[in-house]
Amino acid sequence: MLYLIRHGETDFHVHKRALGRLDVELNGLGRRQAELVAAALRGKGIRAIYSSPLTRCRQTARPLSEELGLEVEVREGLQEIDLGEWDGLPFNRIYEEGGKTFSRWLTAPAEVRIPGGELLGEVRERVLEATAGILAEHSVEEDVAIFSHGGPLRLLLCAALGLDANRIFRLEVDLASISAIKCFGSSVEEDAAVAVVNDTCHLGSHRSSTRG
Repeated sequence: MLYLIRHGETDFHVHKRALGRLDVELNGLGRRQAELVAAALRGKGIRAIYSSPLTRCRQTARPLSEELGLEVEVREGLQEIDLGEWDGLPFNRIYEEGGKTFSRWLTAPAEVRIPGGELLGEVRERVLEATAGILAEHSVEEDVAIFSHGGPLRLLLCAALGLDANRIFRLEVDLASISAIKCFGSSVEEDAAVAVVNDTCHLGSHRSSTRG
């Protein structure tokens, strides 16, 4: 089983700012969410932990790593979409300055290149490649945890469900949520079944009030 965990909350989420490759830390709620993720995964028999290189993901993985005595293995391909010129800007400013492009990205994201950033097809390719590398290192019976971001995790779930990348915003993947894909081979696209999407029950009253 691949357990897919989105990182916890940061102040950028609280203040409704776009967050791609900017390397920011979890806030207080995000750190508490990381502890609750670790508690939820405690008895799952996880044998390895992988993470995006960005700090917010590695911080979310740390409590589980410490509890299980497993090193967090960084994979570059798991990092967030490169948001280019939008990175760090308030969403209302992005809409004001690039309304048509932003609106198009929200409705058909696979067909729009973010100014100075990545196409979703490029993100999908690198995320699937990173995940295939992880699967190659483990038997199908082994459970592993992958800590990543909203974009990459939505794309993985779409791939497993056979959905086009334009459908990514049809899937909720909240901050500090847990999803899961059961893999029967080395390909998420061809040898997998989605078992869980966006589980936040472990967060209780510590759910984020923001979405993104």
